[in-house]
Amino acid sequence: MLKSLRILQSCKVVYLKNYIQINKVIPRAASFVQHLDLLRCYGIRHSHVPFVEEDTLSFKILEHMRINDKYATALTKEKNLSENSSETSQAIKQMLLVIAHNPDVKTSDILHLFSLYASSGRFISQDIISNKSLMSEAKHKILQSFPWMTENELKNLAYLLKELEFEKSGYLQYLVKGINEECLKRALASDLPESLRLFDILLILHGNRIYRKREYDTFLSLFEANVDTAHPHHLVQILHYIGLAKKRKLSKEFILLIIGKLDKHLDDLTFRDLGIAVAGIFKSNIKLERTSAFVKKVADHMKNKIKDSVLLTDIETYGLVSMIKLLRVTRFHDDDLLSAVKSFVMNCDESVLNAQIVPHILAMFSNCNVYDEEIFDKLENQVLKLIRAESHELRMRDLTRVLWCFSHVGHKCSPLTLEVFDESFMEFIHKGEVARSPYFLSDALFSMAILQYYPEALIKEAFKPEMILGLKGHQKSKQLSRLLILHECLKTEVPTLRMEPPVVEKFEIPSRTLADELQHRPHIKKLSEGAKWINSVVGRTVLKLQFPIPYINYASLTTDFKQLKGEDSESGTYEDTQQIHIFQQLSKIRDVQDNKNIVVEVLDLPSLLKGTSEPVGLLRLKIRLLEQLGWDIRYITSLEVESCGDDIQGLGALLLDKINLHHKT
Repeated sequence: MLKSLRILQSCKVVYLKNYIQINKVIPRAASFVQHLDLLRCYGIRHSHVPFVEEDTLSFKILEHMRINDKYATALTKEKNLSENSSETSQAIKQMLLVIAHNPDVKTSDILHLFSLYASSGRFISQDIISNKSLMSEAKHKILQSFPWMTENELKNLAYLLKELEFEKSGYLQYLVKGINEECLKRALASDLPESLRLFDILLILHGNRIYRKREYDTFLSLFEANVDTAHPHHLVQILHYIGLAKKRKLSKEFILLIIGKLDKHLDDLTFRDLGIAVAGIFKSNIKLERTSAFVKKVADHMKNKIKDSVLLTDIETYGLVSMIKLLRVTRFHDDDLLSAVKSFVMNCDESVLNAQIVPHILAMFSNCNVYDEEIFDKLENQVLKLIRAESHELRMRDLTRVLWCFSHVGHKCSPLTLEVFDESFMEFIHKGEVARSPYFLSDALFSMAILQYYPEALIKEAFKPEMILGLKGHQKSKQLSRLLILHECLKTEVPTLRMEPPVVEKFEIPSRTLADELQHRPHIKKLSEGAKWINSVVGRTVLKLQFPIPYINYASLTTDFKQLKGEDSESGTYEDTQQIHIFQQLSKIRDVQDNKNIVVEVLDLPSLLKGTSEPVGLLRLKIRLLEQLGWDIRYITSLEVESCGDDIQGLGALLLDKINLHHKT
């Protein structure tokens, strides 16, 4: 057992950024947008502004666990500092002498010493310098006392050291290291509840940074070894601890085991606790199937909660967002759930629709290719209110996500909305946010291009060499391509805005091939077989599969009438007759088209708004560009392709029928 734990202890730690900061007010200078002669004030939240740990959502979740008696961590007491601020430096020195020279040090004396330091405001660094020998001897005795401290005493000492900002003192850091080792030593010989309580002591000291400590891996291996004895709330705790660091290399089987156990006890959890568990699952990077019973139960819990339309707490809102994220990543789609979400949005108090939840509700609809004008209009207005709010909670990533949602479903934003978004991103640029995360700007401009909105100043910023260099190090499969697509849009739709294309090497952009396209789009694959049959009959490559718009990796079948000769062919065998018939039919189309080529688009369910024939997002942009470039567009639905089955000649006939001018749609 111990050997296994030591092996697990050696696992590498994957670093991550601190938890998303939520419900935090950051004062900053206001910016202004002029529209219809009115001056409107708005503000944007900036992630680089320093924050207080107690204001973070992660801290609130841990405090929730520490006061809820169903969690293991609630069994220990909260800190109890001395309230007497009149203690003198002489009293502190007296306690140091007692601790340093008494062979039987009382743990209560040690706690009292650090209470004096914390409550009196006296800097411990002064004593470290002026009483070096005494402080050194006291440190030795303090370290020796750790094995004799109760869990409560260790926890109270952790609170005190945290209040004394131990990170700034090497002396205190040495003591903290001793507490880390003592907690780990006890955990190796403890049951699961005690291990969870000991881990919470480390969380008091280190917060989310605990994932950087070697003890993190060992504790998680202990949780895994004892998971069979876990109660439902213990499982929630473990999932939250897993989520602290997005541990990509954790055992997938371990997390699935926790989910399987939790699945049987979901009714024992409040909505708040289930939300904490779901957040941990989402952060663990485990991909669940949309048909999973657990996913269905999460959707049901969410549906039942939002039907109440009650005011949600911070943690409940966090849980609701986590559930939406989980359902989105599993591609779960349920019309009743979307209907419940719409009712929730339309009827709840606007204070519930904060900067945390609005972008994810919009994304929930957009990911399902569902466009409801009523809910999008309301949430668009709510976004404008959030931008102007004094709390400044809307982040750059939130604005980018909202823009994607609008562009994906083709929501008609008001001119004011796009102008405010434009100004908001300019402010992020001035504050240095975009320089740190240039991919948000490329994402936003890509969505704006789909909405046919081209803010010149933002575009010039995006095409600066330093911005392009920043994109090369992040998600090259998307970001550089989006900038190149934006350049194609500018050439076609805004030719007066002349921009030099970004200098990008071939290996720096995605290498999606036609073979990849055929693998992921079965309907275009079948139709291309019909095109090959036509080409084989006439002996020329009249139809071919290609990407007609550079860098938009969404393939189409295109015609090339230059491949046809003008002279007629003579009749012969049955095969020759068939060849002549198809050749003549294509020639007639060519003559009517006057050599203007045709592009055939296959419309399948993932590329359309639900219940409509309207294309979504990138496909809509592609079609718009093709029209402006002079292509004639024909549409074939996936149902029409499926109706032909495996009949290659039938697919060929369908193609010929569609590209005929009289059947243009």
